Amino acid sequence: MDALIERFSSRCAPFVLDSSLSNDGLGQWSFFGADPFLVFEGKDGIYTERRTSQAADCAPSEVETSDGLGRLRELMAEYAIGHASGIPFVGGAVGFLAYDYGRQIEALPDLTRDDRELPDLYFGFYDGIAALNHATGELSLIALGIRADTAVVIEELQALITADSVLPEQPSAPQRGDWEWNMQRPAYLQSVERVRDYIASGDVYQVNLSQRAQCRFSGHSTELYRALRQGNPAPYSALIDTGSFSVLSTSPEQFLRKQGRRIETRPIKGTRPRGADAAEDVRNAQALRDSEKDRAE
Repeated sequence: MDALIERFSSRCAPFVLDSSLSNDGLGQWSFFGADPFLVFEGKDGIYTERRTSQAADCAPSEVETSDGLGRLRELMAEYAIGHASGIPFVGGAVGFLAYDYGRQIEALPDLTRDDRELPDLYFGFYDGIAALNHATGELSLIALGIRADTAVVIEELQALITADSVLPEQPSAPQRGDWEWNMQRPAYLQSVERVRDYIASGDVYQVNLSQRAQCRFSGHSTELYRALRQGNPAPYSALIDTGSFSVLSTSPEQFLRKQGRRIETRPIKGTRPRGADAAEDVRNAQALRDSEKDRAE
C-alpha cells in the first residue's frame, strides 16, 4: 500500500481512495490514480475546466462556466461508462464538494470570512487507475481509453507501479509547529451557551459547533497521509493532491452511496452494528433504545 501511494503521488494530481481498515467487508478495495485528463474546479459561481491531452501535461486549455453542479453533471454524463465487473470503481470523477458549496444551491447567509481561498468544487477525471483487492491481494490495472489507447495507459500504469521505490518501511514523523485555534476557550464556551439557548428556545435540536486547528507543516502530504492512516486506519480514507493543496481524510462513516435508484448511508451516531446472530441483534437494538444520547441523534 505505502509503495503504491508513493508511486502514484509522484505524478500529476494523484488520488487515493483507501480502505485502510477492513470492517465487515467495507475495507475490501483501495483505488489509486493520477494524471487526470480533465480537472473541473472553482468557487463562488466561477468554475474552470482544464483538459489534458497527455498524461504529463498539467497545464491544458481552460473553459469557464458559472453553473458548477450543472456542468459537473454534464461532464459525468459525457464520460459515463457502464461496466459489469466485480470491481466497484473503474475510473471516472474523483473530488469533493465543500461545505460552503451549499450557498450555491440554497439562499443561505454568509457570515464567515474566507481566509483560505480554496475551491468549493474540485473533481479530476481519470481514465487509468489501479484497484487493490485487500481480500485477495490482487492488483488490477484499468484503462477506459478516453485520454489515450487502453494499451498505452496500461503500459504507463505498469511502468509506474514497477518503478524503483526508496520508501522507508515506516513513515517519517511529520515536522510541524504548534497548534493554533481559531477560537479561544472563553469565546468557545460562550458559543456553547448560545447553542444551549437556541435548543431551549426550540430554534434547533442539534448543533455541530466546530472550530479549526492549524499548524505549519514541513514535508509532503504523502508522508502525512501515511502517518495518518497508520495511526487512525478507517474504511473510508482518502488523499487528493491537487498540486496546490491536498485533502486528507480518514473517516469511519460513509455519508452517501448512490447506485441507480438505491441510496445507502452508513452513519455511526444513533446506530448499532448488526450482531452475529438474532439474539445479539435484539440486545443491540435494546441498547440503542435505552441510550438517551443515541435516541437524540
